[in-house]
Amino acid sequence: MIMKQAANAYFTKDTRMNIRLSGADLEILKRLAAKEGLAYQSFISSVLHKYASGQTRFSP
Repeated sequence: MIMKQAANAYFTKDTRMNIRLSGADLEILKRLAAKEGLAYQSFISSVLHKYASGQTRFSP
């Protein structure tokens, strides 16, 4: 039960965010999300989480 509570606390999304993207970037993100079988909002959230937590790095 403690693990379930910890998971819920970790994955709870409690903050809204609005961002502006180019239409071309959004279409690319939607395509990538579809390949992963995710809704594009969930995909973008996952990408941001991985970057923020250090699981992935930006490479220019």
